[in-house]
Amino acid sequence: MPVTSNFQLAIAAIILLIAALSVALWFRYVLKKSTLSQPVFTPSGRSFFGQLNMAVRSHCVVFPSIPVRLLIRAKVLTRGGFLLSKLKNDVFDYVICDRETMDVKCLIILSNKSRKTAKKADEFVQLCRYAGLTLLAYEEKPYRNIPALRKQIFTACSIKEPKICDNGKFECTATAHPESILS
Repeated sequence: MPVTSNFQLAIAAIILLIAALSVALWFRYVLKKSTLSQPVFTPSGRSFFGQLNMAVRSHCVVFPSIPVRLLIRAKVLTRGGFLLSKLKNDVFDYVICDRETMDVKCLIILSNKSRKTAKKADEFVQLCRYAGLTLLAYEEKPYRNIPALRKQIFTACSIKEPKICDNGKFECTATAHPESILS
C-alpha cells in the first residue's frame, strides 16, 4: 500500500474519532444543562394549595398557575383589552373550577406586601371585573383556617354547602324508599 492511502486512512479515522467524541460530549453535557428553573410552588404557595384543595375538593377542582391569556379574552380597544395586554404574560395563582362542569368559579391571586404586587393586584381586580369573574386575593402565609377559607370561597362562588344534621350526617334532599334500603 502506498504511504498516501495509509495517511488518508489515518486522517479519516482521526476525523471519525473526533466526531464521535463531539457527539458523546454533546449528549453528556449540553443536553444535561436543561434543568428546572424554579420550583412549581414556593413553600407558602404549596401550603396554600394544600389548604385550598382540602377546603374545596368536595365541590371544586383547583388548578395552579394558569396564564391570564388562556382564561380571558377582550377586544383590543377596550379597558379590559388594555389591561389584558399588560397582564397577558402573568398567571392566576389558582383557578377554582366546578368539579362536574369544569366552569371557572373564581380566581385567586396571592400577594405579598410589596408595592409592585399591590399595583398588579389592582390591575387583576379591574380585569376580572371587566370579564365578569370573581377574584379573591390572599396574602402569602403558611397557615389558614380551612373552614373559614372554605366558607369564604363557597360564598364568593355561590356554592351551597349541604347542611349537617344533629346526628352528624348530611341532610338528605331525596327520600329513600324502604325497599331500596339494604338490611
